[in-house]
Amino acid sequence: MKKSFRNYLGAWIIIFLLFNLIWFISYSNILNGTQKLISFWIYYCIIIISFIGQLYCAYIAFKAENINKFFYSVSLINISYYGLILTVFISALCAFITSIPRWVGTIVCISVFAFTYISIIKAKTAVGVIGGIDRKIADETEFIRLLTSDAEHLIQLAETDKDKEICKKIYDAIRYSDPRSTPELDMINHSIRNSFDELYSAIRNGNSDITNLAYQTINLVEERNRKCRVLK
Repeated sequence: MKKSFRNYLGAWIIIFLLFNLIWFISYSNILNGTQKLISFWIYYCIIIISFIGQLYCAYIAFKAENINKFFYSVSLINISYYGLILTVFISALCAFITSIPRWVGTIVCISVFAFTYISIIKAKTAVGVIGGIDRKIADETEFIRLLTSDAEHLIQLAETDKDKEICKKIYDAIRYSDPRSTPELDMINHSIRNSFDELYSAIRNGNSDITNLAYQTINLVEERNRKCRVLK
């Protein structure tokens, strides 16, 4: 994400410099009189603040740890971007049409600031809520995800065709089971983990009879699935 932000920063700098060039060239002919000069610099400072705010929102978005979090944070970039465009348009209009009272333009620009800021806060809050849900789901599915990975490795450890077939049944039972876990399932999850670990040790040590341990694990997984259906 850091590399992407550097690319974004490069584009932002180009646009920022281009804006300054156009701004000063376009308004060089209206800098006559103290009042016009004051208005010119007031609206210019407002636009600069909007530019900086937009860059900060982009920085927050690109700080995301992974692509999913960045996807959720794209709204921050979009909102700040449209807020910047609106601010530039209104400020340029008020600075160019000198008959517009300065206080009117200032109030309008402040209103745009407030609306943009509130929208960004809402978007950031939504990103936090979604991120919290994702973390919760990841925690709730961690047990089955790890157990599925271990069961897949178990197939590779099995030496005979019979053992591989049994291990494949265990893998399928775990793989297609309900991935979500709740505190009510902690006990049965613990039992499954213990039974699976016993089976894992038996296969690694080359014990001849693993059938009972295998079906014990499968039965526990099926029991867990029944409890999952009841808890829904």
